[in-house]
This record gives sequence, C-alpha cells and structure tokens, in this order.
Amino acid sequence: MALIVSLILLGLMLPGAVQSQSWVKRQYQNVTARFNGLYYAKLKHREAMEEIMLAHKDDYAQYLPVFVVSLDAAVSSGASSFEESIKKCSNVIQRKEHSRWIDESFLLIGECYYLRRNFFDAIETFQYINTKFKGSSEADLASVWLVRSYTATKQHSRAQAFVDRALESKKFSSEHKGWLYLAAAESQLAQNRFQKASEYLELALKHRLPRAQRRRTAFLLGQIYLDIESRKAPAHFRSALKMRPEPEMSFQCKIRMASAYTDIREGNLKAQRILLKLAKSKKYFAYRDVLYYELAQIDQDRKDNKSMLSNLRKSLEYSSEINAQRKKTWIAFADYYFNAKNYPKAQMFFDSLGQNTDKDHPRFKEIKNKQNYLGEL
Repeated sequence: MALIVSLILLGLMLPGAVQSQSWVKRQYQNVTARFNGLYYAKLKHREAMEEIMLAHKDDYAQYLPVFVVSLDAAVSSGASSFEESIKKCSNVIQRKEHSRWIDESFLLIGECYYLRRNFFDAIETFQYINTKFKGSSEADLASVWLVRSYTATKQHSRAQAFVDRALESKKFSSEHKGWLYLAAAESQLAQNRFQKASEYLELALKHRLPRAQRRRTAFLLGQIYLDIESRKAPAHFRSALKMRPEPEMSFQCKIRMASAYTDIREGNLKAQRILLKLAKSKKYFAYRDVLYYELAQIDQDRKDNKSMLSNLRKSLEYSSEINAQRKKTWIAFADYYFNAKNYPKAQMFFDSLGQNTDKDHPRFKEIKNKQNYLGEL
C-alpha cells in the first residue's frame, strides 16, 4: 500500500500532473483489482472446486464424464462460494473500470454461472467476452465454455457451430485447443455419437492438458473403444495406467484390458489369466466380486455353465452390500435360470432385483414384469 501511495504522490509532483494522475489511477486500479477483488474471488472459486472434486466419485459402470466436476455436486456444495465469487468480480467490474483484469473477472463470473446451472446467464456472459475481448486468451476460453453451456442446454447445433468457428480461426490459441476438443467431445457424447466423440478426444490428447485430465481422457477413450472398436481399447487403458491413477481407476484399467482381450485374437484364455491373477492379489481383494463376475462372463461366452455358476456364486460371496455389482450378478443368475426354465430359482433372483432396482434402470420394466409373472406362477 505504501508503494501505491508513493506512486500517486510522485505522479502529482511531475509535470503534466493531470495526465500522470490518470496513469497512476489506472495502475492503482490494476493492482487493487488483481490483488483484492479478483484474488479473493478466485480463492473462493478454487476452494469450492477443491471441495467438489474431493466429494466426487466416478461411476465406472457408465462412461466417465469428460470433465471431473459434476454439475449436481457443484450446485449442492459450491453454490454459496460461487455466489460470493460473482459478487466480488462484479465489484471489480463496476468500481475498477480502467483495470486490465475486467475480462478475467467476466470469465470467472461466467464459469460460476455455469457451475450453478444458470446456463442462460452463463451464455450471455461468455458471448459478451467473445465480442468485447475478441482475440484475447479469455475470449478463447469463453468459446470453450460456450460450447459446454450449449451442450448443457441441449443446443448441440450451436455448440458445434462454435467448435467449427473456433477451429477455423487462425487467432484461436493452440494453448486452449485441447480444452476446445474436450468440450466438443462432451457435446458428441451427449448425443450418443461415440465415433465422433472419440475423434475429438484423440485430438485433445495431442495438445497440452493437465496430467489428471489426460489420464481421464485416455480412460474414457478406452471405454468408448471397448464398445465401438475393441482393438484400440487396451492401448488407451495402458496409457492411463502409465499416468499413475488412483487405485479405483488403476483396477478398472486392468479389468477392462482383460475385457478387451475377450474380443480380439488373444482370446479368453489371456483374459482369464489376467483376471485370476488380480483376484489372487491382496491389493485387489476388495474387487473380487467384480473379478469373479467378469470371469463368469468369459465362461458364458465359452458355454461353460458349471464354471459360470461357480464364479457367479463367488461374486455374491465377496459382495458385502447391495451395490451395482451385486445387482449385475443377480441379473446374470436370473437370466440363466429363467432361460433354463428353472423358474423357482429365477423367481428368487427377480424378486431381489424387483425390490432393489431403480426405475431408471434400462431393464426395470422387464424385471418387474418377470417378478410379478414368476410370483403368480
């Protein structure tokens, strides 16, 4: 603060004091905007994001989201912090009109609107940045956030238009292209366009991204390729493993590599060896329910019903709670016994499923119908 006062006094003492005062005023506003309003706005934003990311838990039964931050978590956990960030940035904009941190303040406001699910205010803010600060780093990032905002509001044609426009522009910074490709992939995944999404994810990995985001992107590519082109999947899971993921992702990489081998020339034997090795490792004891279920799937492909039923029983034995994996094992038992016309045993598993399956499950109606039918039978 002493330095700022000295600058003001020096400016008043110099010839042409009026012009100097305006220069000093701008410098003063730059300093106070950056180290007061914007600094504390960023601090609140960062604290909220860290809290959200710590609370986040990925569901590996689904495709991972392209970006780690869940909007649902952001709304529930970070709402007050984001509101405070918006207020502080608004003060910077209103009171420091000559500050060079105005564009950054607008960008942070837009991000906070997006994370609060206030998408239309977010779109309006990002559009303003795009127009007012054209050619700046903030304008490029605003384009990325616009694509994400249009995706969130299911305006996919507009999202694609912004992607195309940004990629055609020679002024769009290569520093932000990785994020643009990720936003484009998010839009394609929302439309179940998996091939196009994989192309954008591949392009994203050719640009600079934080290690955690690269690891996540590699894993997601592996998931997608398992469904559309399984030969390409193992390479991406290996890539994710090399980036030292947390234990859950590490396990998922290994088990999905085994799944990929069941679809290519190496065949089921290699997959079995991998899964059995994991099942015997103390490191993965907590995942034995998943491992034996996967072994049962290989047995089913080989039409080895005896081994399949044995592995399904082990899967249930090592499952300590009614979770997604236990329900998958119940479904495998239920389908097998129903097709084998062993209706009493099928009814037992369909009854368990009927009591514990959510309405949004793709087989919910079928499960309830079979539960009722077998109960009457």
